[in-house]
Amino acid sequence: MLNILSYSKHCRWVIVKVSFLIIFWPSFLTAQTVAYPIESLGLEGKYLQLIPNTASDAWDLQAHFTVNVPANVSELAKSAPLYFVFDWAVKQSRWYWYDERLAKGRLYWRLSHNALTQKWRVSTANSSAMSEARFALTFNTLQEALANLRHIRRDGIVKANYLYPNETYDVSARLYLDTSLLPKPFQLNAMRDTDWNLDSGLMQTTLKIIPSILPSVRK
Repeated sequence: MLNILSYSKHCRWVIVKVSFLIIFWPSFLTAQTVAYPIESLGLEGKYLQLIPNTASDAWDLQAHFTVNVPANVSELAKSAPLYFVFDWAVKQSRWYWYDERLAKGRLYWRLSHNALTQKWRVSTANSSAMSEARFALTFNTLQEALANLRHIRRDGIVKANYLYPNETYDVSARLYLDTSLLPKPFQLNAMRDTDWNLDSGLMQTTLKIIPSILPSVRK
């Protein structure tokens, strides 16, 4: 009789432990699963430079950024396209008058998601209308699509004969998410949520012209 009682108590104890594991084990797994981002979220400028292009006798612009879209923004991007804008300018400071602007430009990236194919698409154009898109590329993941924004190159932004030798010029660039191009409900959400404030701020660098770099600099 004692053996039967002890056996039944043992069975009840086993059932209690199994029930506890079934109920609470998923929470243990969740607690132990931690996502470590590769880089901090947001948009940040890394470096900006002008490099000489002897083939075109002009200067090319290179800009590198860190672009990591927060999860809530990337989820909403599956419903509405995101528009990233890249502005750049080259000017010369003058103490006696207004600064002389030698070149400026703007480029748009349209990031969209196709729910049918589960692909990401990136289109580039000179205006937000995208009526004259230069090219469009398709990617399997969002990170692959964002790689187009991390490394930007603009060829021939200013001709060599526009610049004087031994003079210093200011180069600036900025990459940001234009929330004004979002649908109205998303614009309201962007105003309340700081995650939508994706802006590298104004990146600036200087360039001093050395006559021997490019043959067509001004004399």
